[in-house]
Amino acid sequence: MAGSVVLDSPVHPVTEGQDVILTCRCNDRDSTCGLASTFYKDGVMAGSGVGRVLTLHNVSVCDEGFYACEIIGSGKSPESWLTVQGLPPAGRDPPALPDLLLLYHLLVGMPFLVCTLMVGLLYRDRGEVTSCITLRGGEERRGGE
Repeated sequence: MAGSVVLDSPVHPVTEGQDVILTCRCNDRDSTCGLASTFYKDGVMAGSGVGRVLTLHNVSVCDEGFYACEIIGSGKSPESWLTVQGLPPAGRDPPALPDLLLLYHLLVGMPFLVCTLMVGLLYRDRGEVTSCITLRGGEERRGGE
């Protein structure tokens, strides 16, 4: 029954400190599939017992490697690679959300504020120019009458 046992493991890298669950299962719907399983890491036994689940608590980069499982009477799974990523350096935390919101508000709000002030100044100056023209025009009309 080669190939009938499958190890379910994370497809994507996991981060240090997380718990990882490995599950050993029979690929076919064979009711004779046993419950007892043995797990291997890099070819060395990593755990066994009744049940088909192995939980790796608080993983580290040392837990990275090839994992496989065997169900007695049903066969052994192909090896599956588990990748563990280290934690990011403590000094390089990503920017906090409030920092990003402040930056967003500055980038959006400042051009709006500048445009509003410019329009206000132009409108104010336009009013003075219009009143000067009106006065001059009015004076000329009065003078020409």
